[in-house]
Amino acid sequence: MRISSRALLRGLGVGLAVLILVGLSAAAMPFVKNWWVPQSGTPLPAGTYSDPPSVQEPGLLKLSMETVRTLGIRTVEARRATEPRHLEMFGQLDRDQSRLSRVRARFVGDVIEIGEVLGHQPGNSRAGPTRGRPLQYGDKVDKGQLLAVIWSKDLGEKKSELVDNLTKFLKDEEVLKDYLEYAGSVPPRSITEQKDQVKSDIIAVTRARRTLASWGIPEEEIKALEAEAHRLYKLIGIGGKAALEKANDRERDEKWARWEVRAPLSGTIIENNLSLGEHVDPAATTLPLFQIADQSRLSVFAYPYEEDLRLLQALPRPIQWSIRLKSDPKAKPLHGTIDILPAIEPNQRTLILRGHVENPEEQLLAGQAVTAMIDLPPPPDEVVIPATALVEDGREAIVFVQPDRNKLEYTLRRVAVMRRQRDVVYVRSQSPQEKGEIAGDERVGKQSPLQPGDRVVVSGAVLLKAALEDLQDGAQANWD
Repeated sequence: MRISSRALLRGLGVGLAVLILVGLSAAAMPFVKNWWVPQSGTPLPAGTYSDPPSVQEPGLLKLSMETVRTLGIRTVEARRATEPRHLEMFGQLDRDQSRLSRVRARFVGDVIEIGEVLGHQPGNSRAGPTRGRPLQYGDKVDKGQLLAVIWSKDLGEKKSELVDNLTKFLKDEEVLKDYLEYAGSVPPRSITEQKDQVKSDIIAVTRARRTLASWGIPEEEIKALEAEAHRLYKLIGIGGKAALEKANDRERDEKWARWEVRAPLSGTIIENNLSLGEHVDPAATTLPLFQIADQSRLSVFAYPYEEDLRLLQALPRPIQWSIRLKSDPKAKPLHGTIDILPAIEPNQRTLILRGHVENPEEQLLAGQAVTAMIDLPPPPDEVVIPATALVEDGREAIVFVQPDRNKLEYTLRRVAVMRRQRDVVYVRSQSPQEKGEIAGDERVGKQSPLQPGDRVVVSGAVLLKAALEDLQDGAQANWD
């Protein structure tokens, strides 16, 4: 009996203690809920919820003035983006094809001479140029400068053909004049045949002359051949050994089959496929004898992505761009205009842009890498906000907007970051559909685009996001 009384008294004591603890907890609850903050997300400072935030609809957060002051919430107006976007592309310099000349052989022959340029004494490169040396890759030449001399049997034969035909014409023409002078004693048939012969001579002379012209023989040289034909025709009347000796001219004979290859333009030799004594045959190879480039102007090629075609086609013509050298990014940019070539680069699947850059000092070299830049107008739906207004968590980017500056209400807006510059960010609104989510996400609510003039939170936005998430978790549970 004594043991039962003691157990009863002990049980009554424990029960009384539990009742006292429960009563104290219930009495303290109104005070606790004023400072307790859920621990999910970023915790708010102690004392923030002296008047707790509330969320009456998804994405909308209502605060008291005291909470706004405690969090230090400030807003500024978003503004329309006016600064151009920069489309940067990889590119390279190349030779201007319109200022490139390929010198080819016109007929078969042997190289008997290579053009010369002033060079340096061997072992003394600091000394000034003192004597000639054969032209090499990289040498500069002037228009009309001698590049090489080719001795061609075909050229010699074609020159001889012109002289022979012209001499025959002079002879036949003289006979015709005699026939016409003594027409009464010459049969008409003979006169007619002689006229036909003169006509044939004229055709033969014209054919030989035009062949030489098509081979690039200068007009002065062709006229010199005609003068030679007249000279030889006059020697016919002398006859004998004396005429033969006067007909032979060693200086003319040495130049008879000589073809001088001369530079068609001023520039730099970028290809040389000749050597002394080499036999050239245009039918056996497609390689040029020389390739000369005028590098005072270079082409620029850049390769933007195929997706940028629509943006580039919308720009006013001519399209302006700037170029910087990869090797000297601090150098002053070069400016010019570009064309969009009508083709897609098949390997990279990129567009091909072509422009030109002046290079009077020839300091720029073909093949140099460049960064090309084109200024694009900002999209109409792009706005600029301070960087502190943007809240990013690796999954999404949001801002808080105060729809009415006279109400302490803040709504969440999803945005897509388009570009960044120092302390500002260029964004456009992003709907749940654009993020691949279900339209009408209850946790976000109905969204409207971020517009110029909307007031965005630039201080305390991170704390507002944490508070909204915590409160919406509880509100969602009640709504469910």
